[in-house]
Amino acid sequence: MPLLFAPRGSSTALDESLSRWVESRRKLWIFCAFIAATIWTILFFQFTIDDAFISFRYGQMLVEHHVWNWNPSGDRVEAYTSLTYTALSIIPAFLHMSSALFFKIFGILCVGGMIHRLHARSSSGFAFLLALSLIALHPWLWMHTFSGLETPLYMLLILEMAICVERADSVNPLYVYTIFLLLPLTRPEGLVFALAGVALFLKRRGNLPLRLGQFMIVMSFGLVLFVTSWHYFHAPFPNPFYVKVTHSSLREIRASLLANIASNAGMLAALGIAFGMARKLSTRVFIVCGIALMLFLFAPHMMPMNYAHRFYFQLFLPLILIFYMTEDLLPIARMSCVIAVVSLITVAIHSDLRMGLEYFPYLSRAHVDLGTKLAPFARNHTLLIGDAGAVPYYSGWVSYDFMGLCTNKIAKDGLTVNGLQEMQPDLIVIYTHHPGPTMLQDPETRTFLTAQAVVVDYMIESGEYQYAGASRFRYFYLAEFVRKNTSDLPEILSAIEQNTNSSAPGGYSMENLLLQKYVPWRR
Repeated sequence: MPLLFAPRGSSTALDESLSRWVESRRKLWIFCAFIAATIWTILFFQFTIDDAFISFRYGQMLVEHHVWNWNPSGDRVEAYTSLTYTALSIIPAFLHMSSALFFKIFGILCVGGMIHRLHARSSSGFAFLLALSLIALHPWLWMHTFSGLETPLYMLLILEMAICVERADSVNPLYVYTIFLLLPLTRPEGLVFALAGVALFLKRRGNLPLRLGQFMIVMSFGLVLFVTSWHYFHAPFPNPFYVKVTHSSLREIRASLLANIASNAGMLAALGIAFGMARKLSTRVFIVCGIALMLFLFAPHMMPMNYAHRFYFQLFLPLILIFYMTEDLLPIARMSCVIAVVSLITVAIHSDLRMGLEYFPYLSRAHVDLGTKLAPFARNHTLLIGDAGAVPYYSGWVSYDFMGLCTNKIAKDGLTVNGLQEMQPDLIVIYTHHPGPTMLQDPETRTFLTAQAVVVDYMIESGEYQYAGASRFRYFYLAEFVRKNTSDLPEILSAIEQNTNSSAPGGYSMENLLLQKYVPWRR
């Protein structure tokens, strides 16, 4: 095998030799990539993140209740950030199939689309094989592919925009402008890549027709969507914007910035090397956009739901693939391999594997099972919970979220005892390490989450709630309290008791893993 590193002053012969060596073993390379992708699929296919069920619920509400809302009645709530994925949730709801399964298949199609585009557009066989290896070997990609969130589509759209820039002389401008629209509808910060991509496209288009009239139509359509959403939900931005955009002190921002840079140093280093090796303006612009979003949008905050470094990886992978696809890698074959190696060795295999394997089995036994057992009592019952995902989706109850994602008043004005008194939820779910009837007097219960102190005060002051049970979820419990005078009280208590028993600690087995026991095939 050719040396990866050569003495200073050596020619590019070693780079060319390395690229030829890789290409000469194309079939073996592809076979190994297929085996790696198959292993990750077996391990992570069951992985579905709780937040994905927020989008799933909108499709469910539209099909079952003919309303585009979080709840079947009441205030109109925009709890999602990805309009594209939330709109796609209508399809499985209409077909009466599992939304989780639908988006797993859709995620695989997005990965297949990236591989197809790389195969068709990479500058060399060596570049394609290197990109394919990174896709196949990286466990984070497969966790995100099956998570149910918009990450795989977002990465595909970034890659597709870069391809359009490279093919500016032959691509249909309307196709570019459509991607321009889809990027921010899929992820709000996608607007940065949308603007950069269109600017580069127009620059490279030269004297060819720009069809700016089409661009204005697409822009107008996006503006109409924004104004319509503002009018419909009575707010310019979705609730996650009001909940997650916090005003931290300079000290907190500095601490978060340093911690995030340290934990994502491998990705930043790989992008830095790629930027230094790149020769094309478009490649450098896309990389700068990605690094800027990482450092100035995400790094100053401890982002929730950042599993498998989600907010950084969804930018990192497509940018590295763009580098592999657009640049001439043959003269820099060794450094291109270094980028791939750096990208892989920074993965915390142990923690990622454990999280990916354990997460949904616990979610299934706690959240999914609880929601399913509560479903028969959905009529005229209300729920207050901090996890606005699987429990509201499977239960069908009118649901409030004490974190604010799915409740307008809490998102904008915060959680208050008076607000809870107006809601009077029939079931309240809070979080603890020590469940039991006396947990409300435990100081740890109040501090487990900041908002929980208000919920605990409300239950103590009202005296209207009784402890019903607790669902085990990984390292903590979802403790359920039922209002004493609610209808169907004995039946609800029985359902919660069954869930408490079924969610007892139980790990996972290879048999369950291979049979995909925990995939929610229905609903």
